Amino acid sequence: MKYFNFLLLIFLLNYSCSNSNEINENKDEDIDLDLGEEIVAIDFPDKFVNQNTSLHVVLSDHNGNPLDVKTYSKVKETLKLYTQESVNDNTQFSLTFINVVNDLVYNIYVYSNLTKPMLDGGIQFKPIGYATIGGFVNIETQNLNIDVLNAAGTGYSMIKINNLLSGHYTSKFNEDLGSKNIFIKYVDPTDIINNSYRWMFVDNIGAISLLSENNFRTDSVNVAHLQTNVPSQLPLLTLLGYENEILYNQISGHQAYSDFVPAFGYGSNHYYSYANIFEKTSYSLCYSNYSLSGAGIPPAQVTVPEARVSSTFSNNTLTFSGVEGFEVGRIRLDNSSLFVNIEFIFNGNSSEVTIPKIPDALVSENIKGAINTHQLRLVQAIAENYDTFNDYNQYINNVLKNSSPFYLSSPKRERICNSYISHLILPVVEFPYLERFR
Repeated sequence: MKYFNFLLLIFLLNYSCSNSNEINENKDEDIDLDLGEEIVAIDFPDKFVNQNTSLHVVLSDHNGNPLDVKTYSKVKETLKLYTQESVNDNTQFSLTFINVVNDLVYNIYVYSNLTKPMLDGGIQFKPIGYATIGGFVNIETQNLNIDVLNAAGTGYSMIKINNLLSGHYTSKFNEDLGSKNIFIKYVDPTDIINNSYRWMFVDNIGAISLLSENNFRTDSVNVAHLQTNVPSQLPLLTLLGYENEILYNQISGHQAYSDFVPAFGYGSNHYYSYANIFEKTSYSLCYSNYSLSGAGIPPAQVTVPEARVSSTFSNNTLTFSGVEGFEVGRIRLDNSSLFVNIEFIFNGNSSEVTIPKIPDALVSENIKGAINTHQLRLVQAIAENYDTFNDYNQYINNVLKNSSPFYLSSPKRERICNSYISHLILPVVEFPYLERFR
């Protein structure tokens, strides 16, 4: 009898536990988590960033308080961000993209003055052509005495050092969204008359051991004229050439020209040469506090406006005073000792910019502390005017939400800058792409 009672007790205990598990499982299945209201859905492709990079997205309210956080897992996915707060069509948010490279470099992009209607339809990021395999070269040169011998473009950079053309190159890009070709130029920018622009296009840079003048071509070279209203300033020109439309849409090009444009005759007249061999081109033309960028080559006549922008950063307050009619504002803060760069993108009519708080567990404590306690330096403030955009909303729709270079929807962009550490506009990354424009 005792043995029977013992077996009965075991049976009852097992039955009870089994029923309990079933009840708990049913409860879990019935739970409908209230995530709040969806503000934005962000589509990421597979391998959007490389293996050495992590990417976090933070949704914050207009005071900079975090509402939701998501981390990209390096696969094709849609990240949805929510808020538990009550919102309407005028409630403002910010989206912060925290890009961490090798747990060392922190590139942070903050899009402010966003509303739910502006983000309707979500953000669709496209694959990025970053380098995956590459190498280094040290190519001997023979009697190449002109100072400007270099090669630069997406995924490669080489300069002349002690009679060697030295640098790095990329032999494979993510999704093949880059060119393995190398464009090398040998040019004296001050000598337009004597056909001094020489170039070569190389499809196997690793096989070259010696460069001489015989390697370079002088055909298909165009000379362009540039006239400005500021004869005392030498404009700095970067002209990018693209082999096809796919690479043009990636801002993945070759530097056909990258130097100051010297004056000839009267100081307002400038001339430059470039190899006219590319299917598409884009440019960035920079003066001390003004730049003009866009599709094609620069216009022959450039008028530098007298407008000014300003910004202050004190008592934990970041202010901005832009230019009437300029749709987009930008401010850069940094902490150079911690390798932190923060780019704020916002409505150009804004007078104050909120610095969002960094949530726990995304970055190291010292990085989080430096940002949240505003141990940052004011670097530069920029007002941007897009040729075909009427307001900040159109910029968000055509550039951020479509993950597209600006020049695909607006062929020209003006920037007026106030730099607090340089006499020129510092280059700005065209997020999410890798190229930078002044």
